[in-house]
Amino acid sequence: MIDNNSVLPETMRLILQSGVGGCGAERATTILAQMYQRYAVRHHWGLIILDSLSTPQGEYQYVVFVIQGERAYERLRYETGIHRMQEIPPFATRSRMHTSTVLVISQNIPAPEHGIPASPFRVSTGQLFDAPKTKIRTYNVPQERLTDHRIYRSFTPLDQFLAGDLEPLLDALADAGDMTS
Repeated sequence: MIDNNSVLPETMRLILQSGVGGCGAERATTILAQMYQRYAVRHHWGLIILDSLSTPQGEYQYVVFVIQGERAYERLRYETGIHRMQEIPPFATRSRMHTSTVLVISQNIPAPEHGIPASPFRVSTGQLFDAPKTKIRTYNVPQERLTDHRIYRSFTPLDQFLAGDLEPLLDALADAGDMTS
């Protein structure tokens, strides 16, 4: 639960790194990056792409966002973990389900100390490797369902969330308490 007396930073880093699943993982990384960008736009937050690596097809292998806005870190702090995307890829010869993974890391950028602003450009490699490696969420495209495994809840329709409307999910996570998985 968020302590009303504590002040969470309004500037944060959101890192997405494609995992297993080959080009499907890169596609999933791109889909999730677009979802978070749409969410930031809905909240009128500032968002810049600090760093990224794309495939020749324009899909992200990884992307690092810096997001600044009221309650940005408070709302997105539970996103750290493995996100799984299940879909039947367009290139599949048989209608077999394909599962790809994306590692998402939500990092706060501390408020300035002694008048010196914190650098949004400093990404700790240790934090990348120390991030939880547990499966936190599954996006099941054929069934139009998003499942968050930490709170044992499923949400539909999936398109609503991919369009950046994450409020029902993020509200449920906040209601469930401190999810430092």
